[in-house]
Amino acid sequence: MKSSCKHVSIKLSEAQDHKLSLPERFFLKFHLLMCRSCSQVEKQMKLLSHTTQKIKPNNTTLTNNARQRILNNIKNNYERYS
Repeated sequence: MKSSCKHVSIKLSEAQDHKLSLPERFFLKFHLLMCRSCSQVEKQMKLLSHTTQKIKPNNTTLTNNARQRILNNIKNNYERYS
């Protein structure tokens, strides 16, 4: 996996938690236009986020440990299939 794609996957994850700066958003959009793999990762992240929001009971959050395990699993699978 290219280092720019690794950077994009991290920024895509961060974008789900908070609004990115204008230069970060510009970089992401430009990269996503050029990179089919990262565009697919973005779609998968959006689908995962949407799905988990639907099934998450009210007032329930993941522990930091669980969140980190899920993130690591996504990154490992992304690297394996890229």
